[in-house]
Amino acid sequence: MLKSHSEHIRLLLATSCFTLVSSQAGANTVLIVEGTAPAPADFPNVAPGYLLPLGTNTVDGQLNASSDQIDFFEFQGLAPGHNFSIHSQYNPLNQEKSMKMFVFTSTGTLLGSATLEGSGATVSGTIPGDGKLVVEETFGPRLGPIGSPTYQAALTAEMGLTITEKTAPAPYDFPGVLPGYVLPNATMFVSGTISSNADVDCFEFQGLSAGTTFTLSNSQAITQGLKVTAYDSSNNQLASGSLEGAGSTLTGTTPTDGLLVVKVAHDPASANALKTGNYLILRQ
Repeated sequence: MLKSHSEHIRLLLATSCFTLVSSQAGANTVLIVEGTAPAPADFPNVAPGYLLPLGTNTVDGQLNASSDQIDFFEFQGLAPGHNFSIHSQYNPLNQEKSMKMFVFTSTGTLLGSATLEGSGATVSGTIPGDGKLVVEETFGPRLGPIGSPTYQAALTAEMGLTITEKTAPAPYDFPGVLPGYVLPNATMFVSGTISSNADVDCFEFQGLSAGTTFTLSNSQAITQGLKVTAYDSSNNQLASGSLEGAGSTLTGTTPTDGLLVVKVAHDPASANALKTGNYLILRQ
């Protein structure tokens, strides 16, 4: 688990296949505000924090010197291997409460830090392989915790192409038989829901590089009792495994026709009685 820094603290795809998420002037701002739904009343003070909705590019929050000295939140669905920048500042400016921002991978590797003093500062880098960035907003060591400063973190990054069940162009429900729904070229993320033990979702990635290693990763911590199985276009099984918890992965060799069929269903072997839940599959 990540700890607060203050406590001691791929894919050859055409650029046109991605959407830029940016809070800069002229771009659409997708804002999440701490204390306003769907955000929680308080961002967690341990990593990875609150998982922001897909497409979020701006986060507003507040610290408190006596009761809330750390906020964690996590951007998701970003395009691995592409550049990102996160600018953090006081909102409004000039509060000068010795705040700092730290940016991590989902596994806890520090990517950079910035002070919010003055006009704030920016952390830039390369989006990790799982398309996620964890941000910590906290008080810096120069003055220690002071007051109740409000802050804003603004992300500029490429979004991986995400296909979501029930949202066009995807069908309301992914088919339950192979090969399922044929995903658009360059799809990186597939988001869906297994609503009952009888529900099965099938979909097919296309245009992949034959003979390369594919990785299917689960990016949803709330997945419960689900299983993912990968097939070739002739329905020969390539790999199968559990989707219990965020970070679980499945690997194999991409078939010669560049097609990869995926089935998501409940896992009879799981100890989790619910065997339903949301999933977010990342294809690498």
